Amino acid sequence: MDISPKSWSANKIHPAEGSPQSGRNIVVFDNLEAISNLKFPLKTDFLLSIVCVKGSLKVTVDLKTHVMPDRSLMVLRPGHTINGYVAGNDFRGFFILVTLNALNGALPSLSKLFPCVLHFMNNSIINLSDRELLSQQRLHHLIQEKIHSEDYPYKEKVIQSLCEAIFYETLSLYTAHMEDEQPSTQAKRKDELLYQFLSLVENNFKQHRDVIYYAQELCVSAKHLSSVVKSVSGRTAGEWIDSYVILEAKMQLRNTSRTVQEISATLSFSDQSFFGKYFKRLTGMSPREFRMSNSL
Repeated sequence: MDISPKSWSANKIHPAEGSPQSGRNIVVFDNLEAISNLKFPLKTDFLLSIVCVKGSLKVTVDLKTHVMPDRSLMVLRPGHTINGYVAGNDFRGFFILVTLNALNGALPSLSKLFPCVLHFMNNSIINLSDRELLSQQRLHHLIQEKIHSEDYPYKEKVIQSLCEAIFYETLSLYTAHMEDEQPSTQAKRKDELLYQFLSLVENNFKQHRDVIYYAQELCVSAKHLSSVVKSVSGRTAGEWIDSYVILEAKMQLRNTSRTVQEISATLSFSDQSFFGKYFKRLTGMSPREFRMSNSL
């Protein structure tokens, strides 16, 4: 029997009547029946915010069980594996799911935000004050209203801006809660190495896709760099590099008239064929197929 995690995409959540409500890049739901068709374990490919307004919700993530009390917030980054959940009889809350496309398009580079993003990873549940809970509820209602409204000029831009607002609002909550914590010296060193690695990748991924290059620049072994990056972020160094390359490739395919050959050259691939195989291996489609699917 196959028990490997299945990828959980936004388009796999099918609504019970009236829920969830979905835009192209964001899904909002407050009824757990909306995900009753899903089978666990599931691997997320989006940012998921869960607010428990009343009661409790038990969520098992990466084989570790977390209990959300009332008036609490939980954020799951892309790459988590959700093993299952159990809702209390009196559970009431809501869920906001934002796709990677929305986050990548709306937010600054990840490396600049990484200290707080790390906090998402290591401290996924925080308790909310009355004001903080009210703010989350207002955002939730506003998003529902905009998604559910009839089409109007710039509707997609409005929804994308709301994705950005959700991220920064949540980031501000975690930033405030970070002040009370004192990470160990060893944890600080690992976080700093990861931050330095991502900063290097951001500035050099178009020319260098080899982990060894970044290890040499950081004066550590490739094995040590890979071990630290994996332990802190949950992704390998190679996966981080690939994610930057693929995001840039997708942006050029979607937003420019450059040929596939020209794009492959800007990303320092030896030839178009190699770039095409690389892109298809990581996305499941060829560069031309991706461009056609995003040209409508």
